[in-house]
Amino acid sequence: KDWMEMADSLQRIASIAIMEQKLPKKGDEGTLWEREELTVRFLLEEGKLNMCLRLLNDFKLATTNPATKKTLIKKASEELSLKPEEVEAKVDAFEQNMGVLIHCALKSVESLQTLDIPLLIKHSGE
Repeated sequence: KDWMEMADSLQRIASIAIMEQKLPKKGDEGTLWEREELTVRFLLEEGKLNMCLRLLNDFKLATTNPATKKTLIKKASEELSLKPEEVEAKVDAFEQNMGVLIHCALKSVESLQTLDIPLLIKHSGE
């Protein structure tokens, strides 16, 4: 249940990050701390960017095998008394929203200073 709530929160955070990216820019605004991208700034200041990358990578490893993914979804749907389709939609939304959040962060050069580059390359290559 906690995971489902986290997936909902992640969806809201990713939506905010996308909106911030679409805000009008005043030319070259310099560093991330001089722009209005509070979501990405929070990820970097609180050291959460690598956590997001690790969560996405762990998720990918756990769901790469379709049979394993199906088993996990079935188990979660039984525990939460939800339809498997609802759980699968939430699982897919989690992956997409985590990717959006990381994508928004990678648009700022500052994110590269703390990002686990080897893990990003490994994740991208799998």
